[in-house]
Amino acid sequence: MKYGFRKYFIVLLCVFCLAVPAYANITYAADNSAMVIQPLSLYVSSTSENVDISDGIATCSSSIRATPNVTEVIIVAKLQKYQNGSWVTQDTFTEISYTYYGALSRTSAVAHGYSYRLVTTYQAVINGFSVETVTKTYNYGLYM
Repeated sequence: MKYGFRKYFIVLLCVFCLAVPAYANITYAADNSAMVIQPLSLYVSSTSENVDISDGIATCSSSIRATPNVTEVIIVAKLQKYQNGSWVTQDTFTEISYTYYGALSRTSAVAHGYSYRLVTTYQAVINGFSVETVTKTYNYGLYM
């Protein structure tokens, strides 16, 4: 009886050790049509993306906050328009910050009748070595 309990306890302990939880961010597309599940980042704490269009001028904004041990962040934002069935990059903006926080805000002329989105790639760097890359997409939708 003593060995039976010990075997049962060891098997039960192994089963619990194998059940490792997984954590993820759940984000929604701008038009709430799709849900995107992304793994949590180790070095990138938060990001923010936005496109505001007024009078034919798109203001594209992206920002990143990383963990304090990150020595540099790089932001590459691509303003894209949907044309002839595919996304075409209209403008590319880059910002490099030599701290754990960075922000980018740029403008670009846009035309009526197209859908626009901002695809931003964030890179966290520690002492010259890239440790994490995160890509986020902000869908503006159709500019009338």
